[in-house]
Amino acid sequence: MNIPSCFRYSTSVSPQDSNEGDLIKSSLPDTNDHKKPAWAKSEAVHDEAKDIAVINEEADLLDFIDKLDFEQYAEDLELKSLMSQVSNRIKTLTKEKRRDETRLQTILDVSIICIECFF
Repeated sequence: MNIPSCFRYSTSVSPQDSNEGDLIKSSLPDTNDHKKPAWAKSEAVHDEAKDIAVINEEADLLDFIDKLDFEQYAEDLELKSLMSQVSNRIKTLTKEKRRDETRLQTILDVSIICIECFF
C-alpha cells in the first residue's frame, strides 16, 4: 500500500500529544479535500483516508495491548470462575465424545455381526 508522505505518521511529538500516550496520529493534508463530504471526494482520496483510519485503529489497538495489565485480570475472581466453568465444560464434552465413540463402535460391531449372520 503506497501512502503519500502527507498521510504518514509524524516523527515529532508536540507537548500536547505527549499527554495522549505514545501514539502519534497522522493528519490530513492542508487541501480542501478533507472538508468535502465523502461522496464528493475522489476515490483515491477516499481510499487513502480509509487506509489511514485502519492504520490508526491498528495503532490504537496495539497501544491498548501494550498498556494492558494481564495480572490485574488474572486475579479477578469472576474471571477465575468463568475459566473454571469453561474447563469443566471441556471435560464434559470430552467424556461425551468418548461415550459417543464407544456407542458408535458398538453399533458398527453389531451391524457387522448381523451382516455376517445373513451371509
